[in-house]
Amino acid sequence: MAASRIPDFSFPLDTPHLRIYAELLSRAGKTLESSIQGSSMGNTIPNGSRIRIRWRDGGNYQTGQIVACVDHGFLFAHRIVHVRKDVIITQGDGGILCDPPFRNLQVVGEVSACRVGGEWQLPANEAVRFASDALAAGLQVRLIAMCLRVNLSFARLVAMQMIKLNVLRKRCRQWLAVFRG
Repeated sequence: MAASRIPDFSFPLDTPHLRIYAELLSRAGKTLESSIQGSSMGNTIPNGSRIRIRWRDGGNYQTGQIVACVDHGFLFAHRIVHVRKDVIITQGDGGILCDPPFRNLQVVGEVSACRVGGEWQLPANEAVRFASDALAAGLQVRLIAMCLRVNLSFARLVAMQMIKLNVLRKRCRQWLAVFRG
């Protein structure tokens, strides 16, 4: 997950505080900036890049936008792959598994630019993937979207289990590689 630890301010910095901060900056003609660590956004937002986060009044987010969100004290930036009422599913461009769905109140704002090298640039409009990865990613998003019809908790549970299974699959591959020697 492309993420950065939120700085430790003298008050708890959570999504509502960041949203207010981003909105105030927007009214002053400024944007919120953050550094991103991790490879989950692939080449779209490479590890170590800086991002600009722009407040969007009304929170009307759409599929394809890259948004900055807060989860468990971490700010992360991923692309929206599904929107249903007030629930969003995001996914890093560098992977095939989507994030567990969450309410759009966790969104701080839209990633309006990223600095790669020394120049600010607009993020890509869509994820670039191999055809097989795009198919797998799309199927997984559709499965989680169907689970949302039951309820948000169920969809989150299924997404988390898929993530855990993927981690287990990777560990088994590593173990087999060592075993085969």
